[in-house]
Amino acid sequence: MRHQVMLCLGANKDAEIHIQKAQQLLQKHLPDFRFSETMWTDPVGIDSPPFLNCVGWGETEMEYDELRQFTKKMERNVGDRKYLRAKGIIKLDIDILLYDGQKYHSEDWEREYIQVLTNKCHE
Repeated sequence: MRHQVMLCLGANKDAEIHIQKAQQLLQKHLPDFRFSETMWTDPVGIDSPPFLNCVGWGETEMEYDELRQFTKKMERNVGDRKYLRAKGIIKLDIDILLYDGQKYHSEDWEREYIQVLTNKCHE
């Protein structure tokens, strides 16, 4: 069964490299996945450098838990660690925003950059 998904990618350390690697890996495993443009944003709730963000959308045969495990493994593979996050260093963060019409991360949906990027993906 195919599931409609939308992901948000963000990074504030070597951001261009990590976002590009994540996009490539996602497209390798989810060939029809498309991405919005990237956008630099100020951090929300942490003291850190600016973030580079984008939104990706498409279909997957992965169940929600499988997709979540896959994205968390991607984060770990680029070196994202809890101790670095505690210092405000985010090498890669991938959040599942939408899965088969169910919205997740409700606080993210209220952020202006999410609204801008998700609107552009529907243009």
